[in-house]
Amino acid sequence: MRNPHEDSTQVQNQIRDGVFYNTVVQGNNVTLQLPDEITPALTGMPAPSSTFTGRETVLELLVEELRPGRRAAAGPLAHVVAGLPGAGKTELVLQVAHRASQQGWFPGGILFIDLHGYDGDRRVSPSRALGSLIQALGIPDRYVPDDLQDRARLYRSVLSTYAEQGRRILVIADNASDDSQARPLLSADSRIPVLVTSRHTLAGINNARMHDLAILDSASAVELLRRELCQARGPDDSRVEDAPESAEKIAHLCGHLPLALRIVAALLADLPARPLSSMLKSLSDARNRLQRLSRGGPCRTGGLRPLLSPSERRSGPVLSPSAHQPRAGHLHRIRRPTCRLVIRGGGRAARHPRTGASGRASFELRSLAYARPPAPVCR
Repeated sequence: MRNPHEDSTQVQNQIRDGVFYNTVVQGNNVTLQLPDEITPALTGMPAPSSTFTGRETVLELLVEELRPGRRAAAGPLAHVVAGLPGAGKTELVLQVAHRASQQGWFPGGILFIDLHGYDGDRRVSPSRALGSLIQALGIPDRYVPDDLQDRARLYRSVLSTYAEQGRRILVIADNASDDSQARPLLSADSRIPVLVTSRHTLAGINNARMHDLAILDSASAVELLRRELCQARGPDDSRVEDAPESAEKIAHLCGHLPLALRIVAALLADLPARPLSSMLKSLSDARNRLQRLSRGGPCRTGGLRPLLSPSERRSGPVLSPSAHQPRAGHLHRIRRPTCRLVIRGGGRAARHPRTGASGRASFELRSLAYARPPAPVCR
């Protein structure tokens, strides 16, 4: 190696197949290697439910979007699944990720992080989220910068390096409350897709495709109740088959929301001799329905109350349709000047964004907490 001051020839170093952490001393060859083994955090995605049903169309669509080579350079960098609390957004993306992983499309692993965007006590800031993800990618803590933008640059660089080495990664950002919480977690590489779930459409994120998740139809809701009960009590539990009308009414009172149906199934599983008619009678009291749709102990379904804001909890909770509102579980327009939300038949939501600073629509569970809601735009 010559001293660059001795003649006009400059020695240039290149770092290939690695990540630039800090100052590099002059040398002939510099090689940085990523970890040979996938760290546990890259395979720590929650297990998908075996009772999943009723989402086949959107499931197949999202899986196809993740197919290697399917994503063009101008295609979306992220897919945002938006819907009501308890509609099954997280379960959907877990099912998508599981199917894609089974195909071997993400040999680098799957990064999953719950941002707790709607929990004021546990909300994960973008900086903290990036720090966790960078460490999960195998980067030592001492190399993780403090500044948010620096963390984002390092995060994107590491993801691209994994992709260059044939170790494609899928990122899942669950429960993002707004654009600012999700945007720093997006990759700049079209080979690294990101799945985001939110109660908002997050229309302010560039290069993202929105998927509005509707409630289950009646048949799928009853089938989910049956599957959950059989999983908990075995295939011999025939309470749903024995009382199909009661099962349909229970699904109706639950607003056809998967979370509410799973809670009902857990309550029924606690008492294997309890008939569906008893549960139906219990849920028929609209004033106490939200309280009854809860279960203590180590039940993964928990309850519906933590999903609601304090004002929604104080209002009269109603899950079933009423004369004052459209079918249960519909997504209602929150009156904002920047976005218009139109409800089509079957509970499918269509976004019609208008020009504005916010550019996002918000979903509210009016069917859970009903207190003179604004008139929705329904067609």
